[in-house]
Amino acid sequence: MKLYRYSLAYFRPALSQSWEKRQAEIDDIVVKIGSKKEESEHPDRRLVTASINLKTLPKRDDQLRILIPNEVRAKCEDVSEHVINIISVLESCSRTISSPTGCVALEPMDEAERDFLDSSQGILGLQKTESAAGWNIEWTPEIAAAFSDRMDGVAMLSEAFSGGGDSGRYREFVRFLELAFAMPFNNKRLERKLSEFLEQVGYGYDRKEINEWVRLRHPATHADLQKTKWVALTSDFRPVILRMQQACLDVLFNKEKWRDLSSNRRKVWVPTAITTSRSGDIVVKQGSALKMIFRVYDEFGVYPRNLNVSMNHSKDDLYAQYFQDPKSLTRNDIHVFMLLPIV
Repeated sequence: MKLYRYSLAYFRPALSQSWEKRQAEIDDIVVKIGSKKEESEHPDRRLVTASINLKTLPKRDDQLRILIPNEVRAKCEDVSEHVINIISVLESCSRTISSPTGCVALEPMDEAERDFLDSSQGILGLQKTESAAGWNIEWTPEIAAAFSDRMDGVAMLSEAFSGGGDSGRYREFVRFLELAFAMPFNNKRLERKLSEFLEQVGYGYDRKEINEWVRLRHPATHADLQKTKWVALTSDFRPVILRMQQACLDVLFNKEKWRDLSSNRRKVWVPTAITTSRSGDIVVKQGSALKMIFRVYDEFGVYPRNLNVSMNHSKDDLYAQYFQDPKSLTRNDIHVFMLLPIV
């Protein structure tokens, strides 16, 4: 049986070379790049297909839903990213990655494998989202005056919001917090004081969450493998970045002493909506306008999902599979998707 893992690569500026006639094969995984013609309305976007022959049939749960092997799927993602990164370097362009809706497929190689798929109740996928409150904060004389001793912090947050993706934004948030507390980010004293500062207002922050931010500090900055044994990439920052952004805004407005290792608060800004957990629970002030930031991930929680791109295919060409929310166990709740032809 063959497993296909799909992703969407966005290159800016758009690719100048023709890549669809080239493919890479690494560790038994074949990666192909979709043609520019297929993406005529989006010249900066290419469909990336990684495929591998499974050595055994995938397992199924007690409801006959197929469990895609995580190790093999992750290997397909790693090789796809490797190819995308090579193209980015050769073309000297930026790249971002997302998933189409319906990001994997299984193709039977014989009748026994087709029977296995026919007797299955679909592929088990997750529904993972992240949410955060967004704000349009009104300019007032009080707000302007509150920034008078911390314009460097305002400039640094502006840098964070100006680009660089999640990895760049993370690094700017780290520098911002180091500036605010006058202490290196990986220092336990800053970790303790930041935790004390955030825990005073009931936004659900705790030492464990902040420790996760700190854990990324060296992998985000160093690649010599001396201070850390791994190098952090965008997917590592994505789960923490929205909560870090919320915390940094709170620090900017409400930290009493700037450039000082203290956890005392002042009351300059009270948000009308706030997330109170890493899972995105939100509290909203009654009667206030709500601005939300949502991130919807693919069925494996790896890449952001592009809701405007769905994979469509005829069953004769490639076996149609299903994704369903694990919480929805009835056949009526199964969402069917068909898959695009393999380029």
